[in-house]
Amino acid sequence: MPVCPKCHGKKTLTITVNTPTEPLQETVELSCVWCDKTGEVTEQQLASIEGEDAMWCRCGNPSGDVRYVADGESVAISKHHWCCVDCDKIVQIG
Repeated sequence: MPVCPKCHGKKTLTITVNTPTEPLQETVELSCVWCDKTGEVTEQQLASIEGEDAMWCRCGNPSGDVRYVADGESVAISKHHWCCVDCDKIVQIG
């Protein structure tokens, strides 16, 4: 089975949490929810993870402009969201 692309086989994720009070950043270790703490995923899970990752903007949104998409307007995602006008990928959901 393929190695989980989220935890890279480590079975845990390191998450950085930003808070408005001291400490301003905190690191939290969580069990990987994508592979259910196994470090591996099925081919179907891998395809799903890669498909979801491909929907997100990675261009950095140089123009700073976004386009609003209302609930139900998109075939790919039913929840309202904002898309980058530079690459037309999602920058925020909900």
